[in-house]
Amino acid sequence: MKGTLTALEPRDDAPAPADAPLVVVETDRSAPAFDVHLADWLAARVRSLPFPRRAGVAPALLRRRYALTPVQTAPEPRWHFAAMLPREAQVTSHPSGQPNLAVVELAAPRSRLVIEGRELAAEVRLPDWLDGWLAARALEPISSRPFLTATGVMGDVLAGWRTSSERFVGRFSTVRHGPRTFVVALRVPLEHYRDVARDFVLARDSLAPLVSLPHPGPHG
Repeated sequence: MKGTLTALEPRDDAPAPADAPLVVVETDRSAPAFDVHLADWLAARVRSLPFPRRAGVAPALLRRRYALTPVQTAPEPRWHFAAMLPREAQVTSHPSGQPNLAVVELAAPRSRLVIEGRELAAEVRLPDWLDGWLAARALEPISSRPFLTATGVMGDVLAGWRTSSERFVGRFSTVRHGPRTFVVALRVPLEHYRDVARDFVLARDSLAPLVSLPHPGPHG
């Protein structure tokens, strides 16, 4: 792993593709080099974290804590969507604009979801595409568990990194709706991951566009 990994930002020495945006914001390039033993320790910690496929929220808790929230922060209506989000979550537009559609600030400190939208051909295998997306941001998958849906095989990855003062975990999944692919990206301090793991899965699994478009057939 490269030193001073930045949340979702392309590294300086490996130029990202032209369409790869800077997605999440905290950078500390004065941090010391990423020691290999610390990298191994962090990878082991991330591998030990829960990797839930389903949110498993009881109906009463779902009604009390979550709400189906329309998110219309993108300028193009085709990228407006709704998702089940915690009622206390704060939704804003992303400062760099599309393909970043929205930022969702969660209750846990320094924890957020970033939703990105891409138009990808149906034959694109999303787990492979997601690996490239992560590589452009100097992030390496620590755990990867692709899963099958009605619209193909989706990517689902856990990664870890650190700044000069804190260790972070990211979970990244794809959601395909016709020609639109959404990337749901979680960024959370390591000690708070368990607090928001369910929020991530619920948001991802409920995310649906507000404007319908034709769907391609399932592809992996």
